Amino acid sequence: MSDWPALAILVITYNRKDILRQTIARLYEHLDYVGPRCVIVTDSGSTDGTQAMLMEEFPDIMLVQNQGTTLGSNANAGLRVALSRADYIYQSQDDMWLLHHFDLHPHVERLMTDPTCGYIRLWGAGGHRYTANLEGNHWRIWWNSDELYIPSDRPHVKQRRFHEHFGMYPEGLGTAVTEDAWCHQCKGRAGMDGKQIDVFVPHAVDIERNFEHAGWHTRWRDQGI
Repeated sequence: MSDWPALAILVITYNRKDILRQTIARLYEHLDYVGPRCVIVTDSGSTDGTQAMLMEEFPDIMLVQNQGTTLGSNANAGLRVALSRADYIYQSQDDMWLLHHFDLHPHVERLMTDPTCGYIRLWGAGGHRYTANLEGNHWRIWWNSDELYIPSDRPHVKQRRFHEHFGMYPEGLGTAVTEDAWCHQCKGRAGMDGKQIDVFVPHAVDIERNFEHAGWHTRWRDQGI
């Protein structure tokens, strides 16, 4: 494919300056995408010098300073900016490190060519404990699967149509509650207006091994996934 669409890379952060520095450096080094792209960091009022570090070391990054204190409000603040610049978004938390080269093109292409694909989950791709259909290189997760998980802050790539259909993230809730509420919100709206917009995961389990959750000091590749 010769003409790749614009991509917004959105990173959600709060008071993790040193981990965030590594996260961004590894994104620049390892994330492979040839289309136009911009990097957006949405910060929920960090007090550890995050803003100064970004302006000094990554001057091309767009910093969104959000006054809200919850995951939902912080994610939404960055998401609004991202959606004003691109139809396709790679979104992640500030402590998800890419360890090696990661080719985003097959996932963006799936979003572009399949009108029912709105969200591709890159974290939690191993195991396939959920009910799903294998379609080429991706699994289509059934909405009635108990294991369906649609994280707001773990690595994923999505299309504008996903949020147009399912709305924005719940705000004013704790992090764990936000994730649960978001999943229920999406499940409740899954069949709305007769539209089919689904969550997919890659078939290749080595994708998840390429992420290190630095905040947990956990390297998933060492856990036998």
